[in-house]
Amino acid sequence: TPVSLHDEYTVDLVVVGSTAVCPNTGARVGKGEGFAELEWGILSLQGNLDAATTLVVTTVHDEQVVQDMPEGQLTKHDVPVDIIVTPSRTIRVPNRAPKPSGVYWDLLSPQKLAQIKVLRDLKNEIEERTGKELPRGPDEVLPRTNYLDIYNLQLHLSQCQLNSLHHSCHGAGVLFSRKVRISFPT
Repeated sequence: TPVSLHDEYTVDLVVVGSTAVCPNTGARVGKGEGFAELEWGILSLQGNLDAATTLVVTTVHDEQVVQDMPEGQLTKHDVPVDIIVTPSRTIRVPNRAPKPSGVYWDLLSPQKLAQIKVLRDLKNEIEERTGKELPRGPDEVLPRTNYLDIYNLQLHLSQCQLNSLHHSCHGAGVLFSRKVRISFPT
């Protein structure tokens, strides 16, 4: 089912991929390109998720759970996790760092903005509505990648079940809402 920028739905649970995650603060390292944070920012800005109450879950192997990622190393746009699921255990993060809300335009480079149509559209709408130009982030050299603009893909219903996420959807960005389960390839 395609989902547009202005569709109304509520995301109750976000599953993010991680290469390492801290069980004390929920700090995580993903692929390093910030797409999970941008998705979170867009959804919270549009009112599709509540940053204070929407759960964030990651699935990793036990070896990817690390103790040396202090909360202070998170940047203001990083999304920490509430729950870590490994093959041997489920960890509820006791001292989770605060979650961000909205898009941090001052961190978004013109190069990344040029890659993601939904962000350009959203930025243009806000600037037209407010009559003010939003800040822009510093220039960056983006790594060569074969990622597609995930928001230009047809979003499709996930075939995996929540209880088998680790085995069948590991590494995929999956958003769960009460009415629709949406997954996008990462």
